[in-house]
Amino acid sequence: LTSLYDYIDGPWSMLITRSNAAGMELADVLSDRAYGQRPVTLIGYSLGARVVFKCLETLAETRAHGIIDSAYLIGAPVTADVDRWKKIRSIVANRLVNCYCTSDWALAYFHRASLNAVG
Repeated sequence: LTSLYDYIDGPWSMLITRSNAAGMELADVLSDRAYGQRPVTLIGYSLGARVVFKCLETLAETRAHGIIDSAYLIGAPVTADVDRWKKIRSIVANRLVNCYCTSDWALAYFHRASLNAVG
């Protein structure tokens, strides 16, 4: 597994970085209300769920309430830090759902291993 991780580490870190950037960009677009005035529901799977998570964090930092109705994160490679989850929960008006499988060893392994490199 370690040699496999060495092979995947570079691309995985790059994908995490790009997902974070996409989440911040999504937050900017949603804050500008370019889509209209109605609240939106965000749904993301895998790295798309990381995009949603980063979007919610960015919106929470700017206190942009009333934009997100609900958010669903499925298999998200994100932190379990309670303080960060409380922060994003404050920005979601209705449901914030984090769906994951405790036996998903690949996601857990690569995400934990990349935490020191990307954060």
